[in-house]
Amino acid sequence: MSRRQKNTDGHRDSLRSALQAGRGGQAVRGMNAESEDRGMKEKVVVGMSGGVDSSVAAYLLKEQGYEVIGVTMELWREEGGCCGLSAAEDARRVAHALDIPFYVVNFREAFQKNVVDYFVAEYLRGRTPNPCIACNRYVKWEALLAR
Repeated sequence: MSRRQKNTDGHRDSLRSALQAGRGGQAVRGMNAESEDRGMKEKVVVGMSGGVDSSVAAYLLKEQGYEVIGVTMELWREEGGCCGLSAAEDARRVAHALDIPFYVVNFREAFQKNVVDYFVAEYLRGRTPNPCIACNRYVKWEALLAR
C-alpha cells in the first residue's frame, strides 16, 4: 500500500470516527422517495474549501445516499489563506478520501473584479472594506450559482 493510500485511508477513518462519535455511532440515511423508486441517486454539488464544515457536509450527504460532487473555486494563484492553492489541495484530498468526483473551477476573473479591485478602490478612498463579504456575495454565491 502506498503512502498516499495510507494517508487517504487514515483521513477517511478519522472523519468517519469523528462523525459517528458525534451522533452516537448511528448512520444517517435518507433519499428522495422518487429517486429511490427509480433506482437513481440525487446529485448534489458541495462547494469544498478543504475545511471541516464542507468536508463533513460532503461526507454526511454521501452517507445519506446522495451522489456528491465536490467543487472548489480557484480564486488566486498565489498562496494565502482561503484563497490559496493549498486550500484546493486540501479539498482534493478530502474528495479523494470520500471517493467523490472533484473539480476546480476558475473564478479568478470574478474574484479580481469583485473582491481585489473593490478592496483596492475602497482602501484608496480611506475606507476599510471587508473582502470576505464581497467574496461571499459576488463570487461564492452569485458567480458560483450562475455556473
